[in-house]
Amino acid sequence: MESLVIFKLYTGLKYLMALSLAAWVYLLFTEKNKALRIMLVYAPVIVAALFLFPLSRKAFVALLDGEIYYRVLWTIPMGIIFCYGACRFFAGHRKLGLTLSAEKTKITNTAQCARFLNYDIYVSRSQDIKRLKNGKRQRVYYGVVKLRMPQEKWAAKLLELGAIRISKDVSGKERWKAMPRGKLMNRTDIEILSRYNAEVRGLYNYYSLAGNVSTLNHFSSLMKYSMLKTFGSKYRCQVRKIKERYVKNGEFTVPYTTKAGPKEAIYYHSGFRKQDKPQLGQVDILDIYKKYSKPNSLATRLRSKQCELCGAECGGLVMHQVKRLKDLTGQYEWEILMRKRHRKTLAVCPSCHAEIQNSMKS
Repeated sequence: MESLVIFKLYTGLKYLMALSLAAWVYLLFTEKNKALRIMLVYAPVIVAALFLFPLSRKAFVALLDGEIYYRVLWTIPMGIIFCYGACRFFAGHRKLGLTLSAEKTKITNTAQCARFLNYDIYVSRSQDIKRLKNGKRQRVYYGVVKLRMPQEKWAAKLLELGAIRISKDVSGKERWKAMPRGKLMNRTDIEILSRYNAEVRGLYNYYSLAGNVSTLNHFSSLMKYSMLKTFGSKYRCQVRKIKERYVKNGEFTVPYTTKAGPKEAIYYHSGFRKQDKPQLGQVDILDIYKKYSKPNSLATRLRSKQCELCGAECGGLVMHQVKRLKDLTGQYEWEILMRKRHRKTLAVCPSCHAEIQNSMKS
C-alpha cells in the first residue's frame, strides 16, 4: 500500500497520467523501432512493476537506503512518452491526407525554374566573369537567384490582343504575322497610339525586374507593325503610305490638339532596360478606388496639411471654391494663384480663408 501511495504522489496530475497511458498504448501497437520500444514501452512497465511488487521493494530497501526508494520512479519518462506519442499520432494523420502539394508550394530543384507571379525564378549557373570596382575579375553570377520573363507570356499577350496570327509553313515552322486590330479602327489616331503605348509600357513595367526583359523589343516591334496595319485598315491604304504620313525623324508621331495648343505623341521608344528596383505604386489599392487617391484630388490635398496659399502647416484646412474662373479679376493673391493653376478650388488654412472671405466682401 505504501508503494501505491508513493506512485500516486509521483504521477501528480491525473490528466498527465491518463495522457501518458494513452500514448503508451498507442506506441505499444504502432511503434516499430526496437530501441524506442524498449525505452518507451517495455522499460516503463518493468520499472513500475518492480516498484509496486512487494518482494522487489524489500530487496531494494535491504540493499540500499529506503530514503531513495521512491526515486526509482524518476526513470519513467511520462512526459517524453506523451510528447512522442502525440507527435507520432499527428504525423500518422498527416501521412494519411495532409500532405503538401508540390504544385502549390513550388518546391523544386535549383536546376529547374519555379513559376511565381508569371516570373520564372531560377538559380544562375553562368560562369561569366565580371570586373569589380577594385579591378579584380570574379565570377559573380554563379549561384545567384534571378528572375526570367517567360516567352509564352508575352506571346500569349499578343494573341490575346489580336496583334498577331501564328501559322505554320510546310516544314512545320511557326510564322508570326502582325495583324490589324479591328476593334480600334473607329477610334481617333491619338486614342489608337495611346492604347498601344499603354499596353507596351504596362508589360514592360511588370517585367522590368527580369534579366531577359530586353526580349520585349520583339514584342514592341510586332505591336508597332500591328499598329501600322490598324492605321492602314482605318484609312484604307498601305503601310508604306502610313509611314510616309506619320513617321517624323524616324519615330511614329501622331499630332493632336489640346486646350493649350497642338501637341505630338510618339510611339514608345524608351527601350527595355532591366531595373534593379520595382516600380512601387498603389499596389495595395483596388483599381476601382484608385481614382480617389490621385495626387491632385481634393482628399489628397486636404490630407497634405499644408496651406496652398501661405504654405503654413495646418491640420484643419478649408477648401475654398469659386463658381467660375473667369469671374476672378486677379486683384488678390489667391485669385492670381487660382488662375495660374487653372483650378476652382484652393485648400487654405483658417486665417487665409478668413482673409479671402473679407476680400470678397470688400
